Amino acid sequence: MRQLRALIAVSQGGSVHKAASILHVTQPAVTRAIHELEQALGLELFERTPKGMVATEVGAILVERTQRAFAELAHAEHELAEIGLTRRSSVSINVKVTHRHLHTLVAIGEHQTETAAAVELDVSQPS
Repeated sequence: MRQLRALIAVSQGGSVHKAASILHVTQPAVTRAIHELEQALGLELFERTPKGMVATEVGAILVERTQRAFAELAHAEHELAEIGLTRRSSVSINVKVTHRHLHTLVAIGEHQTETAAAVELDVSQPS
């Protein structure tokens, strides 16, 4: 999730420097997050230019989809708060939710049971 937040911030800011400011982290942390994401995907997500960073075609698609995913999480948080299942706090669900949480939810959705999801994820069912 840290890498996806960095992806969006670099796209919005046009540079690692501005992204670091947006995220309130160091420039090396942003650089490392983007590098790790590009390595994991095997894709170049940004063109590096003397004037900053511009998303590649693939990068722009990933930025747009990532923004939509974060918007959906925010919407879900709002709906849950409206029906009283969560309390509004200063920390957004976008910050609290991890890659592991999302991966687990997707597995449960696909397999319909926690037991089958656990087998798919190669973890114990209580995990």
